Amino acid sequence: MSQAAVREISLHTVWQLARPASLSLTAVACVLGFSSAAGCGYALDWAGAVAALLLACGFHAAVNMLHTWHLAPRDQRLPTPPADAMEPWGAASGLRLITQGTITVTELRQLAWALLGLMLVAGLALAVKAGGGLVLLGLAGLLLAWAYAAPPFRLGARGGTEVVTALAWWLVVLGADYVQRHQFFVIPAVDAVSFALLAAAIPLAQRATQAADRTTGNPPPGLGPKGLAALGTALMLLAYGWLVGGVWMLYHPQQALWGLVSWPLSLGAIGLLWLAARQPQHAPWAWRLTVAAALVHGLSMAGGLLTVTLF
Repeated sequence: MSQAAVREISLHTVWQLARPASLSLTAVACVLGFSSAAGCGYALDWAGAVAALLLACGFHAAVNMLHTWHLAPRDQRLPTPPADAMEPWGAASGLRLITQGTITVTELRQLAWALLGLMLVAGLALAVKAGGGLVLLGLAGLLLAWAYAAPPFRLGARGGTEVVTALAWWLVVLGADYVQRHQFFVIPAVDAVSFALLAAAIPLAQRATQAADRTTGNPPPGLGPKGLAALGTALMLLAYGWLVGGVWMLYHPQQALWGLVSWPLSLGAIGLLWLAARQPQHAPWAWRLTVAAALVHGLSMAGGLLTVTLF
C-alpha cells in the first residue's frame, strides 16, 4: 500500500480545528433569525430550523479551517504557537496541531474543502425546500469567506475583519429567518443590525488582546490601543443606538428592547478596552465581555421577539 495513503483524522482533531466556541455566535444568530420570523406570526418549522442551524455551523467550521490553512506555516518545523486567552475561539489551537504533526497542512486543506463541499450540497438541498433566495445568501457568504481568508484580498489581514464579521452574521440572521419565512423581508434585516455590530466588536477586541502581547500583536493599520478602544466603543454604542432608535421609529417591536439586557456587559467591555490602552493585561477580559455581550444580546433579543406572538 502506498505510503501516501490518507491518515485517519480523529473527531477530536476535527472538533479543535472547527473552533467550537466560535460556533456559538452562529448558533445565536440562527436563533435570532428564527425568532424574528416567529415574532411575525410564522409557525416554527423545527426540521428547517435544525437543518439551517447545522448548515450554518458547518459552513462556519469549514471557513475556520480554511482560515487556519491560509495562516498555517508551510514549514511545519517552526515553533509551536503558545496558548492564548482566546482559545478555542482563534486559530492558535489549529496551528498548534499542525506544528505538532497531528495534522498536515495538506490534510487540513483537504478536510476544509471536503466539509465546505458537503455544506454546499446540504445548502442546495435546503434551498429546494426553503426557496432560491437561500442560494443567494449562500453565495454571498462564500464571497465574504473567500475575501476574508484567501488571496488576493485577504481582508482579515488588512484591517477588514470587522466589516466582514458584521456582514457575515447579518447574513446568518437573514438566512435563518428566510428558512422559516420562505421570502426576504425588511424586519429581519433591521433586527440583525445590532447583533451584527456587536459581533463585529469581537475581532476588534481580539486585536486589542493580541496587541497587548508585543511579540504577537497585530493591530489594524493606523490604529493604536486608543484607536482600538475608540472604534470598539463606537461599534457597541451604535448597536444599542440602532436598537433603541429602531423601536422609537417603529422598525422593531417594543419587545426587541430585551436586547438591552447585554448593555452592562458591553459597558464593562468598553471600560476595559480603554483601561487596556494603558494597562494591556486587561485586554483579554475586554474580549471576553465583548463576546458575552454579543451572545447575550442575540439571545435576549430573540426571547423578546418570541413574546410578540404570546402577548
